Amino acid sequence: MDLRSIYQKIVPEDLNPRIYIFFLSIPVKLTASALSGVGFVFNNGFCYVAGTGAWIIWFLILLAFCSAQSERILSRQVNWMRPAAITACLILLVAGLIQAVVIPVTGNDNVPIQNEDSTFTELTEAFKNVFAYNDATALTHQAADNFNNGLNPYRESNIIKAMLRFDGSSDKLTPLRKGVFEDDFPYPALEKIEAYWQDITLTPEITPEAVMSYYGYPAGSFIIPSMFIRAGIEDIRLVFLILTVLALGFVVRFTPSNRRLLLVLAVLSSLELANSIAAGETGFLYFPLMLLGWVLIKKKWWLSALFVGMSLAVKQVTWFILPFYLILTWRTAGFSRLRWSAFISLATFFSFNIVYIIDDPGLWVSSILSPMSRDMFPLGVGFITLVTGGLLKIDAPQIFALVECCVWLGCIAWYLFNASKYPLAGPVLGVLPLFFAWRSLWPYFFYVDIIIFGCVLIWTTNGNKVINRELQQC
Repeated sequence: MDLRSIYQKIVPEDLNPRIYIFFLSIPVKLTASALSGVGFVFNNGFCYVAGTGAWIIWFLILLAFCSAQSERILSRQVNWMRPAAITACLILLVAGLIQAVVIPVTGNDNVPIQNEDSTFTELTEAFKNVFAYNDATALTHQAADNFNNGLNPYRESNIIKAMLRFDGSSDKLTPLRKGVFEDDFPYPALEKIEAYWQDITLTPEITPEAVMSYYGYPAGSFIIPSMFIRAGIEDIRLVFLILTVLALGFVVRFTPSNRRLLLVLAVLSSLELANSIAAGETGFLYFPLMLLGWVLIKKKWWLSALFVGMSLAVKQVTWFILPFYLILTWRTAGFSRLRWSAFISLATFFSFNIVYIIDDPGLWVSSILSPMSRDMFPLGVGFITLVTGGLLKIDAPQIFALVECCVWLGCIAWYLFNASKYPLAGPVLGVLPLFFAWRSLWPYFFYVDIIIFGCVLIWTTNGNKVINRELQQC
């Protein structure tokens, strides 16, 4: 078999043209993430806003991917899209291999630094700090240990002890608009956060008021990893990797055999998946669960509802996606299926959390709502960059919360009438309101493209012909 025949086998000429725009969207997402990251490190307004612009383009590409009607336009562009998508995929695969070498090198403290004050050195240090436990990761690991020891993770949460144990750095803390940071806006200087960190480490038994100290996620986020930690895994990021590999293997099994390699290439090309695992992003724990929930919505509906319920018990961002999942269930399978799916999902959520709700409902509610506290500084990649980039001075999170809520309700209303025609749009519309939030962190958006890509491959027989009559517009 020659290279041309292998090439044709991997990327058939009759492939749905929307598959090509998926691979072309990945470099856009990585560019958006890089610009946003540079904007944060150097507090550069131009990079902040440029990153937001790139994220908007990425969202528009995803919405085009969700529309079957876009195929008519895209089919006329296949002559350049096909080689461009293949080239992008190959470049991303090579970049992934290079990154696999660069990460260990940048993490090696024995590597000599020629100029400690150079911009390159500052970027290198920032890059190295990315691939380490952040405060949420450290608190999640601590919570899993407390659960294994029979303690209430919400009551025993201690950010100082968690960060000291897992060698966390001060730039991975979440400062609050209290105490020493009360007068800082839009964000305290990293040097000031470091000075505060040095002070509070002297008294680790005292809960600091000016950084996020509560454990702020539903109980599934520590119960699921606790089983792996109890088995001897010492790095929670390995738990994220294991769960993701298992989920992707499950999805590959349900993917038509002639499209499985495409799914593997999509995952390997999506460098942010590996980056998120290496960085310990806690949002990565919900990704494999929500992926399975959506791709199995027709093949194994009860299993789909179970996985969605587990994702609800892991991270609050999935709550924004839940209405779209239920709407699609109703529009494609009827009200009876909707009731059972909702029951299974909510029962699964409460099965993880009910013990802590009964034990101390006030503590559980305050902990779960803590990430939405008005004491948070503005941060993220959405329209909040107009504030963090210094273009606007709006010190009113309520305005962003109102806009976010209105966009979410508008998306729900639109999907209610268009779910049958645009079923793939559900996960995208679920996270789109967060782009308008006071805190629109990039992990909120990283994974929805893989979810809808998996849906296209599983809901269709060959990337073109749809299996399910109810989803024939996807």
